[in-house]
Amino acid sequence: MEEILKTTLLEYEKSAFLIDLIRHNNGKEYIRILQTIYEEETKYKRIININPSLLMDIVRVLNEYAELVSDMKTNHNQAERNNIAPLNAYKYMDEIQKKTIIHRYLNGVSISDLTIQFNCSEELITQILYNNGIVIVNEKPPVKKKFKNYRKRK
Repeated sequence: MEEILKTTLLEYEKSAFLIDLIRHNNGKEYIRILQTIYEEETKYKRIININPSLLMDIVRVLNEYAELVSDMKTNHNQAERNNIAPLNAYKYMDEIQKKTIIHRYLNGVSISDLTIQFNCSEELITQILYNNGIVIVNEKPPVKKKFKNYRKRK
C-alpha cells in the first residue's frame, strides 16, 4: 500500500496537476505527478512517477528551459512592443494574482474587466473563482418585461 506524505494541487484553465510525495510499501519514496487535461467533453489523465534521485537533474533542466522561454518572450515582446499583447489563455497566475482577482471580483469588478486587467481569458478567471469556492453571478441585467395596462371596461 502507498502512503501519501504530501500533496500539492496546481490548477490552470485547461489542466490541473496533482503532485504527490509518496512512500511505497517497500519503504522507497517517489514523486507522482498526475495531470488532468480538461477538454470539452472528456478528461484525460496522465501519470508520471519520478525517482527522487533524478529530481534535481529534472528541476535543473526545467529551470534552464524556463530561462530560455523567458528570453524568447522578451525578444518577441521587443519586436512587437507597439502591438497589443495577445490574450494569454495559459498564463500562470501566482497566489498573489489569484487573491487580487478574487478580491476585485468580490468588490464588484466584472469578469470581462478582470480579463483586460490581467491579460487572460474569461475561462481562466472563472476557473480561479470556481476553484476558490466563489459563486459566479450572471452579470447581465435582467430583461424588463413590458406589461400592458388593461382596464376593465364597464
